[in-house]
Amino acid sequence: MSKPFNKKWKSKWESAQWPAIGAIAVTTLILGYIGFSKHLMLVGEIRTPLDIIYLTLQLFTLESGALSGSIPWELEIARLLAPTIAAFAAFKAITIIFREQLQLIRIKLFRNHVIICGLGRKGMLLTQQFRKMGKKVVVIELDEGNDLIDQCRDHGAVVFTGDATQTELLRIVRAHKAKYLISVVGDDGINAEVAIHAYDLVKDKKNHQLTCIIHIFDPQLSQLLREQEKEVRGLDSFRMQYFNVYEKGALAWVDQYLLFGPEDKSQADQETRLLVVGAGQLGESLIAQAAQKRKKSWGEESRKLYIDIIDQYAEAKKARLYSSYSELEAYWEIIPLEMDVKSLDFQQGKFLFENGGKCRYDKIFICLDNDSLGLSVAMSLYQKLKEQRTAIVVRMVRDAGLAILLRGKDIEGEQISGIFAFGLLDRTCTPELILEGKD
Repeated sequence: MSKPFNKKWKSKWESAQWPAIGAIAVTTLILGYIGFSKHLMLVGEIRTPLDIIYLTLQLFTLESGALSGSIPWELEIARLLAPTIAAFAAFKAITIIFREQLQLIRIKLFRNHVIICGLGRKGMLLTQQFRKMGKKVVVIELDEGNDLIDQCRDHGAVVFTGDATQTELLRIVRAHKAKYLISVVGDDGINAEVAIHAYDLVKDKKNHQLTCIIHIFDPQLSQLLREQEKEVRGLDSFRMQYFNVYEKGALAWVDQYLLFGPEDKSQADQETRLLVVGAGQLGESLIAQAAQKRKKSWGEESRKLYIDIIDQYAEAKKARLYSSYSELEAYWEIIPLEMDVKSLDFQQGKFLFENGGKCRYDKIFICLDNDSLGLSVAMSLYQKLKEQRTAIVVRMVRDAGLAILLRGKDIEGEQISGIFAFGLLDRTCTPELILEGKD
């Protein structure tokens, strides 16, 4: 039997076991009540309904099942099921207690391990990747009911439930002996607090260095904090790094789809026009990274990079970009197109074409935060541009799910060759990218 098949049935059993046990327990109580009622009637003994309920409950502790004489089949089944259910529940309780104790024993042997704080999609991906590399991984997750906890354990990670900002918990997971501590909780403040407590724990340690990597959602804040990394670089025991999935994702996006390298310098005098749909954090980072790469590769020899942005607040986004990246003013020109992607103006798509009917864009990037909406927008533009061969790249959370549709066929049965899915988390939540090749 294959491993995925085993995992599939294991997952189904884990989700269904307690409802199933509950249903069996209720059935046992009903059968026990009916069985005791019949038995007492046969032996001529009169008991109240409460007495019968009490006798039935005692079946679970093996105190009322030893009977003589004729025993109804309902009671026969009940007195077998009840202790079985009780034994199963006791076994599960003991397993949980021993698992926690075994984890504490196991963790005492860990050295140079990886600690991941926060078990969302980013935390889960990193756990899987580090385990594939053969690294020992400890996960700290606040929510005991997180469905990903069992998946983490299946991958061989040790999981502790608790608050990662508590110094005592960081000590239990041996942060002072770990090689990396990565905090990807969905809150910049909590991630920073984790780093502060980790620093307090290891600052006086000798002959060992902990690298603390925290995720910061705001790209500009991430950049500012990165400048402050120098303040702790002198410490032998602690090193701080910051990363941002939008910034990392934009850089990977630009490297893959925009050829502005030195080997392409012959194209520097050609006009390049991009369309960015959605100027949120990823969209802004993409625009800035594109201009920065063009500037770095071709410098003043190149023509400006023209970027049209479609957003409900396109004018404000343009002002923010020009203010935040004033050094790029000579290298780009941003044209704001204020419209909603659900509006009639967008659906008509007149902005896509020049007077001669040719598409005015070299590439189109869709940076919407909703996978379904992003795919819908991509398909809508594709239907208008399928004869133009203009590449449309759409951001997806993962390179799975809806992204798989892009590898299929369109509504006319033709291969969708002009739409490309960019799985943001798959491309950014990797040890190689986060560790920046330092492992």
